[in-house]
Amino acid sequence: MKKLLFYFSLALLTISVVGCSKDDNTPSDFVLKDLFVEASDIAVDEGGLVTFKAYDGDRKEVSGVDFYVDNVKATQEYKFEKRGVYNIIAKKAGYKNSAALAILVGGTIAEKLTLEADSYDVRIGDKVMFTVTADGRAVSNYYIENKGYGLFSGNSWNPSEVGTYTFYAFKEGFFNSEVITIKVSPKEIKENQYFVLKDKKYGIDATQLSVQIHELKDENDEARPYMYTDEKTGKKYQVYELLVMNTDDRSGIIYLMGVYVSTNETGFVFPEQAEKANVFPISVIGMVQGKEELKADANALDKMSIEWLGAYDSNKEEQGPINYYLSLKDKSVDLKYEGTYEGIYGSEVKEKTTKVSKVFSYKVKGSSKLRLK
Repeated sequence: MKKLLFYFSLALLTISVVGCSKDDNTPSDFVLKDLFVEASDIAVDEGGLVTFKAYDGDRKEVSGVDFYVDNVKATQEYKFEKRGVYNIIAKKAGYKNSAALAILVGGTIAEKLTLEADSYDVRIGDKVMFTVTADGRAVSNYYIENKGYGLFSGNSWNPSEVGTYTFYAFKEGFFNSEVITIKVSPKEIKENQYFVLKDKKYGIDATQLSVQIHELKDENDEARPYMYTDEKTGKKYQVYELLVMNTDDRSGIIYLMGVYVSTNETGFVFPEQAEKANVFPISVIGMVQGKEELKADANALDKMSIEWLGAYDSNKEEQGPINYYLSLKDKSVDLKYEGTYEGIYGSEVKEKTTKVSKVFSYKVKGSSKLRLK
């Protein structure tokens, strides 16, 4: 099962690298420098000579650049023998490929592309659809550059970060389109799905329940609840972790709770199945940008309530509805969530662990959703 596991994502965020793809155009941690190509002339007669130069983003000339005429490597001084429209691109290791520059040879008249978007003011997660035309006619096989983030083919873009982005379209035989600008704002924060952590308010993208289980020996090992012992009473209990998360900011709240069970209990006793008197708070943990920024024990709680409207159905794989409220006395955490949780997951605990804490399991890849009997 390839479903995203939000809880383990928090653990890995501190060491992960944000990649760049043609689908979401997310910038990479390895940033390539900008490269621009210029020509001594953009309109010449047949047999005309044109000299190419390349510059970086600070308008400094870049040496050691390879130039391409219609994707064929060319000399820096190039003779255009035949009538037509040619696209020039500059390439160099450590730099982004330049945008294409059109050269007209022999009096050819090239049409100019027009790039339009269905919206110019969007939120993270929205889909932006582009249309490329020339003189009112639809154009295919074009490329769009998200300036500073690379090229992509196709006609859609899904913004993943707040900011202002600029785009233009180009195609062999056409003049580049004018640049258009799209503003990306944060997701709308719903009044019944948010958390406040150290005075900053976040919208909630997902919530998930995890149960701490014995460390799995192999992929065929059956998940078993990890049992802790209350030092004062000698009672056995299981530990569950309820997580809410804002995936864009890589931030979230983890609420750890215990469920007292009988000494001979071997199965999972989920909080919604237990008597209320047997469910108790353990701690609250706040994560910002993938790092733990806050931890408070049960004594710091001001208000807390969880209303399970329906248990997660592992057979039908349906999400379970839940109402969830939590706040600390010092107001460093305030949380409200009404919606569904993503299912029940397993967080592996090493043998002989006695102190309860959040658990990060690196052995489970992609998903550790429990398959309950």
